[in-house]
Amino acid sequence: MFLDYKILKYLRTLRRENDVSENLRGWEWYREPVRPITDMVKLSVADISNRYCSTMRDIYLKYVANINARPSFSMIWGKAIHETFRSILETARKMLTEGEIMTGSELLEKFYEDNIIEVTIDLVLKNILKDRGELDNSDSQFSKIRKACINLAKFLLLQLASKIDVELAKNRMSIDLASRVLPFFTEFKIDGSLIGLKDCLKVDILYHNIVIELKCGKPEPFHKLALTGYALAIESDLEIPVDYGVLIYVNFSNGKLIPKIRVVPVVIDDELRKEFLELRDSAMEIILHERDPGLSESCPQDCPYITYCRGG
Repeated sequence: MFLDYKILKYLRTLRRENDVSENLRGWEWYREPVRPITDMVKLSVADISNRYCSTMRDIYLKYVANINARPSFSMIWGKAIHETFRSILETARKMLTEGEIMTGSELLEKFYEDNIIEVTIDLVLKNILKDRGELDNSDSQFSKIRKACINLAKFLLLQLASKIDVELAKNRMSIDLASRVLPFFTEFKIDGSLIGLKDCLKVDILYHNIVIELKCGKPEPFHKLALTGYALAIESDLEIPVDYGVLIYVNFSNGKLIPKIRVVPVVIDDELRKEFLELRDSAMEIILHERDPGLSESCPQDCPYITYCRGG
């Protein structure tokens, strides 16, 4: 929905200028540098790419000290946004696939008349907060998350309705409408075990051979590493080249919590691949040798491990 022809053309132009070395493809999993230093450790892409902790002490605390950290508010917020995105679009896909052809306005009417938006968001939040007790329905933070998710759902549906009407205006009444307006997979499952990752990774969105990650908050340089990890995993599992990805930043204006979407195209080049693989091996060394890498010079306040490192 957010990848127009200009972005795709830009990515292809960048790809021609940045050829990927064969020895850095995921299908080269059996030899260095793609081959992991051990088969005894399996990590998630987030373990490696979320480098808010510069020393990687979060890896030590999670895998060696076995600390089950309580999710921070920003982590709950991010999960809610991800699940809203997936749930609303998959619900719409199901409607378009199983029912009769409907216009964009008819799709919107269906969501509003049956109160599907609120029901879906409440279910999303219930599943995220289940048995955790961080927030409840009377909590102002809960209300803020719920409002943001509902606004995002409405925004996505308006975008989708517009795209449906564009397709129908082309007199494509006999086409598979769902595949035209939602030509991607959400939470696409990949086995990353050949390159030292977990065997059930979930890519936020896979559009052909373009990996797409949803992010909340301010952009960070290491966000590109998440795309890189999934690209390497797909190459190792499916043996298809993944040369570029897209970061979609979902943020909200103050007050009315209106969604603001920013799309950032990324070429998954040699430099990013080397950086991801080096971080993977460093994380594995910390776990194998049970080595505490020490405190970072600065810790983000919403780090789930901050009380273990800084006290309080």
